[in-house]
Amino acid sequence: MLVGVVAAAALTGCASESPIVDNILVVPGYYDTLPCPELVAAFQSSSTRVKELTALMERSASGSAGPVVNVMAYNTDYAKARATQKNSEDAARRKNCDLTKKVDQTPADQLPPAPGKSGVPAFGTPTR
Repeated sequence: MLVGVVAAAALTGCASESPIVDNILVVPGYYDTLPCPELVAAFQSSSTRVKELTALMERSASGSAGPVVNVMAYNTDYAKARATQKNSEDAARRKNCDLTKKVDQTPADQLPPAPGKSGVPAFGTPTR
């Protein structure tokens, strides 16, 4: 059983670099619809996330079950962050956006309210 888990971990690690997996996790054409400030923000946040996940994966790899933990806990998030980083960078380059520009993130208190928090239920008709 342990051999099966290790084999699955090895194969899943390779799959995280697959363009097919990238297209399943992230819709590449979506980034072509974004303006430059949003592309730069997506690129910068995904780059930060890739660095965070890389550090976590390196730290967990030091244990005996490290590769299995990485596959089960971090691999999907890492693959999605890498796909977002790649696709937003590609779209930004096609649009001649400056990826080094500092982009202000919208503070959480200025975001629209979550469904059900504004007096309107998440689904159905409004209550009286």
